[in-house]
Amino acid sequence: MIYLLAVTMLKEKLKMMNGVLENGNYQLGQFKFEELRKSAFWKIKMRRKIIKMFKGFDFTDFWTEDEVHDWDDYMESTPSDELIAELEEELGYKLPESYIWLMKQHNGGEPRNTAFPTKKPTSWADDHIAIQGIYGIGREKDCTICGNLGTKFMEEEWGYQDIGVAICDCPSAGHEMIFLDYRECGPQGEPKVSYVDQEMDYQIIVLADNFEDFIKGLISEDGYWDDED
Repeated sequence: MIYLLAVTMLKEKLKMMNGVLENGNYQLGQFKFEELRKSAFWKIKMRRKIIKMFKGFDFTDFWTEDEVHDWDDYMESTPSDELIAELEEELGYKLPESYIWLMKQHNGGEPRNTAFPTKKPTSWADDHIAIQGIYGIGREKDCTICGNLGTKFMEEEWGYQDIGVAICDCPSAGHEMIFLDYRECGPQGEPKVSYVDQEMDYQIIVLADNFEDFIKGLISEDGYWDDED
């Protein structure tokens, strides 16, 4: 039904623009109906994916804006498609759509919930890790994926393995990092989210199967400290 509706709308649009029917393909100058059809359905497909992403998740009060360095170190202006493509080429990895979508809403910063449960002990705690902030898409601010404290810096200066893209730092100031992990899926696939612990010989712990699950899985760290008391 959606397919037929989209085809009909495209045909009518081309008629209004004085399109010509030749050999079953509507043509407008050098642009063919088939090309427009593919473009239209790509947009429909992307729109469906966006609707599915973070479905039912409430982003109200997800970010905290009361820390000065939340703005100074992490957050950049909304990334353009051109910048995203440029940074993807620079890094050698395709960024997941859920990460791009979230960064287009709020390009980096500190979330209110900063803990993520783990089944293995880490240098931070026996049962969870903590993040400081989420890296934005950019290179101007220090804490962005291509910033001064971004992916390349962590690999070259701190010795982290090239498993993907650094997307979160931790309170330990470089001794732990969160990466988009492309080891299984390859540079163009859907990466998992992994924690890398420099203090434990760069131990890698997979936290979530994808970025969306990672964001949904963040919880308040207050409860962990309350349990210790």
